[in-house]
Amino acid sequence: AAHRTLYFLHSNMSSKIVWLLLHLLATQSFSFLISTSINKPSCVQLDASSPVVEINRKNNDSLAIQIERVSSRNRVLDVQVFRGFSISASEFIHKQRSELNVTISEKDAISQLTPSYDDDGKELDSIGDPVTQFTALACHRTDNRFSSQEEYTRGVVIGAVDAKIRRSPSSLPSLGDPGILVDELLWPHVSLKNLSVDKDFRRMGVASALVRAVKVFAIEEKMTAVILEVEHANTGAVNLYEKEGFVFVDEEETIGGKMILVLE
Repeated sequence: AAHRTLYFLHSNMSSKIVWLLLHLLATQSFSFLISTSINKPSCVQLDASSPVVEINRKNNDSLAIQIERVSSRNRVLDVQVFRGFSISASEFIHKQRSELNVTISEKDAISQLTPSYDDDGKELDSIGDPVTQFTALACHRTDNRFSSQEEYTRGVVIGAVDAKIRRSPSSLPSLGDPGILVDELLWPHVSLKNLSVDKDFRRMGVASALVRAVKVFAIEEKMTAVILEVEHANTGAVNLYEKEGFVFVDEEETIGGKMILVLE
């Protein structure tokens, strides 16, 4: 009986120890994956061009939103996934393994998914200045890696915008981009395009923060103005741009037109 009791205690303790070890392994591994992820923690104010904005969601869940200039292929891919233009590196690796029986590294996956960008996130073979991208990253201001929303600890893309420098009329974009302004003295300028924010984070100031990042970028590049195109039907966007100082020029009454922010 004593032997059976000792065996029971031993086996019971062993199972608990194994369970505890597995639990710690799983959680610590997950934390390790977060801390060593290609999306490194972004809830820190790196410099004046990477402002951190504290917001409170409807469920009082406090998040830090950081605006970051894209400067790596990793982040380029994050933006492409956010916009629905690409699959993630992990999905690509799984697809290669399951369909082709080929195992590739995360770095190789990112390279294959972003062939037209260099390691600094700059577009290769672009006409004129390459497009500069800015992202809005959401992450919890907490060191608790075991929260229910760990994904935010590493900075998830929840918004993005493109900024393209136009130095002269000869660098005009293809059809659909903002064209020559009424006053050509406003060259060079920055063209603001493709502003988007995750639906769960709208009306929280994220779009405004992205627009302001483009304004700061334009000022740093000594541009004369920031211009964009918007339809009248997109009242939310029109209101946003007007609050940020944009005014309509070359406006079509029924459709919309160009909006411009002249920089001092």
